[in-house]
Amino acid sequence: MNDYDIYLRHAAVRGGAWVGFSLARKGLAGVAGFDARPHLHWIPWILNSASPNDPTAGSWGVWQWRLQVALLDGLVGLLAVPPSDGRTSADMRADLLTYRTLPALELQDVDGAIYTVKMTTYQEQEIEPYDPGLPCQLSAL
Repeated sequence: MNDYDIYLRHAAVRGGAWVGFSLARKGLAGVAGFDARPHLHWIPWILNSASPNDPTAGSWGVWQWRLQVALLDGLVGLLAVPPSDGRTSADMRADLLTYRTLPALELQDVDGAIYTVKMTTYQEQEIEPYDPGLPCQLSAL
């Protein structure tokens, strides 16, 4: 599994096979606008509801990750060859939307470590290249 940066798996998606995604790292496929840090992880400090003004009464929460994935057609994998699964960006988006509603799934990182995770939020952002041929409308307030 060297086609993608991360893989997700659940029995309800693609028959329980590992499904890969590329992180939207800066410089990927020559697309401008991707973040230099497409993944963040942290453990939040949760305040105690009985003593909300006393931070020392709190406790550590569970690990949280924020992953930005790129859904682009024609990407090459980590070994500089196209992924062998033949999925399109529309296929990848459909897979992500299915994972969004599941109570738990498995995530495998590029090092092979496997985590049980839950997708809590999902946001899409379209990045389009600048085209000087398209009309631009400005409005004054």
